[in-house]
Amino acid sequence: MILQSSFFSALLLLAHTLMDRPVDAALLQQQSRSRVEGTHLVILVHGWLGNDKELDYLKETMEKQSSADRNLIVHSAKCNVGKTSDGIAKGSERLAIEVKDQIQQIDGEVMISFVGNSLGGLYARHVISELDFSKVIPFIFCTIATPHLGVMNNTYIPIPRWFESLIGNTMQKTGQDLFGMNSIIQEMATTEHYLIPLRTFRKRVALANCFGTDFQVPTTTAAFLSHDSKYIHRRLPDKKKYFMSLETDPDQEHDKNDISQSLDSLGWTKILLDVRQEIPLLALPTPFFESTVKPDKEMWTSGDLIPILTNTGKNWKVPLGHTVSCANAKSPLYRKINASGQHIMDQLATDLLSWMTDISSDPIKNCAVEDNDR
Repeated sequence: MILQSSFFSALLLLAHTLMDRPVDAALLQQQSRSRVEGTHLVILVHGWLGNDKELDYLKETMEKQSSADRNLIVHSAKCNVGKTSDGIAKGSERLAIEVKDQIQQIDGEVMISFVGNSLGGLYARHVISELDFSKVIPFIFCTIATPHLGVMNNTYIPIPRWFESLIGNTMQKTGQDLFGMNSIIQEMATTEHYLIPLRTFRKRVALANCFGTDFQVPTTTAAFLSHDSKYIHRRLPDKKKYFMSLETDPDQEHDKNDISQSLDSLGWTKILLDVRQEIPLLALPTPFFESTVKPDKEMWTSGDLIPILTNTGKNWKVPLGHTVSCANAKSPLYRKINASGQHIMDQLATDLLSWMTDISSDPIKNCAVEDNDR
């Protein structure tokens, strides 16, 4: 049965490659549903100017929380340490080699999940297009403060296009990718070559910092929200560690050429974070801004969420949430400075392990649209 499933999936992928025709991701997922026992490999991917220690707190927490009978390997990618300036594609090439090497070292069935922080989320989205899904079972794809829309027109403070280009060139090829000086961000979000592998994962999760707390990756791009999008987001039951959780159902009517809507159409759980209390600096009063009001509706459009989630409220905090929310531990000093965000990673670790168990125990469940938190 396993050999037949692997052979069938391989034929589908080969046909896609030779004929340049889209693969039915649901069919690929169906072929792998009987294979849910084995080793679960979780790949942690650091961001721009980061290192393999960046997500160490999450790694340690997952390993501590994991039950003794779970065969779990949490691997922090090392291939892009000191090499995050040569673009998404180059970083993905190196990451693909490292991921494939990790898979080859495991005997038996391999279930794979990704957690990408910041730029690492884009590396991960790119690299899954290079994996052979007849040999691994895709489970959870998670990003933390990842610029899914790039940062063109999504900077913390609006800046003219010429200044965006200047910054992009200063950041070399990666900056050019992020500031829309080429088409890679658009292609990764709207072409089947990248969408099919992402759709094949049984759950997609995106964490985003809200209320003006993230200078590097503002809310709109981390949660791929668009003023022009009417894509419906449904609210999930709240958790104390998160401000709010939402989900998008797959296959709503959408513009396939719009990055935000195209990504939403895959079906995501979006976890919105409020780290103002965790930022270890005094707040400055902003009397001309309205107080932040927690949304009380059950359904929201993408465009309706933006003014709520980007409102700083009556007190503005220095936007250091990018490293706080992931409890960034790339150095001993960073670990100490960002310790206030550890409770968020505690909750994320709990959720990741819970989702893994839920999916494994009920593999027929379509986790693109179902959530065990409901």
